[in-house]
Amino acid sequence: MTILHLKTQQEYKEYYIEEYCNKPIYTFSGILVKFYKSQYEHAFFESANHQKRDKSIFSIERAKKIKQAPKWQNK
Repeated sequence: MTILHLKTQQEYKEYYIEEYCNKPIYTFSGILVKFYKSQYEHAFFESANHQKRDKSIFSIERAKKIKQAPKWQNK
């Protein structure tokens, strides 16, 4: 697994938007997959209080697992 090491939370968000939201990504079967900017917080934040599900803490462990989609996915 490729681990991405960036300096700031903002850099991870910019990477997500550039690589996942602004480029077409296709499955191996050729199906277009869409990612939205609004999904960033859901994917890369954790809840301080799991009962409230507040998604208030940035998860560096989740963010480091962002990697560029394989070349066959970007058409």
